[in-house]
Amino acid sequence: MDRIAEVVKTQLSVNGIESLQVQNHIYGCFVLMEDIAESAVLENYVLKEENYSFNIDTQFSQIGIRYGFLMDTKLIFESFLPEYKAAWLALFTEINEKKSLENVDKIEDVVIEIIKTNVLNEMAFFSHALSTGSLPKEWMNKVIILLTTGSLPSSHVSEAVEAVESNGLVKAQIEKQMKKHRKTKRNVVIVKKLLGKTRRVIKH
Repeated sequence: MDRIAEVVKTQLSVNGIESLQVQNHIYGCFVLMEDIAESAVLENYVLKEENYSFNIDTQFSQIGIRYGFLMDTKLIFESFLPEYKAAWLALFTEINEKKSLENVDKIEDVVIEIIKTNVLNEMAFFSHALSTGSLPKEWMNKVIILLTTGSLPSSHVSEAVEAVESNGLVKAQIEKQMKKHRKTKRNVVIVKKLLGKTRRVIKH
């Protein structure tokens, strides 16, 4: 657990779109841990479920866009540190062996605390998605700003939101892609593999 805490803290030392990518990826890792602990079959890093398989090793960069709170290809996380990937793969393997949700909860508690203390309030996408599995409108606007401008200057947030909202076509296209979110077995599965929430929605 100390290992994942250290690498997550290091990996969070980024800004802009990359910060959003990391947070979305971590959320996806939460969902994966829960799925593996409860019922999913993991063999040679391949997650197998009915009519679905996902290689958490070769497709590691896609964990966020497949299991996170946002599913936009601009959020594929390819700039991860080697030790970040190694730590998560080791955890997934351990969870697959023990099948313990209690252990998953302990890991999540540690990571959540690290995120709360190492991510600026204006970039706290993970924290705002944790309770529902999706972002409120205000934070979706921030996502749109990041994806359309590449940054989120605090002194111009309100003006940027107005500018993005004035472009109805761009806003609608991005929101259409991003409103798909996952629910894990902590809540009711509506459309498996597309709509999801972490079990944290019940605990927080």
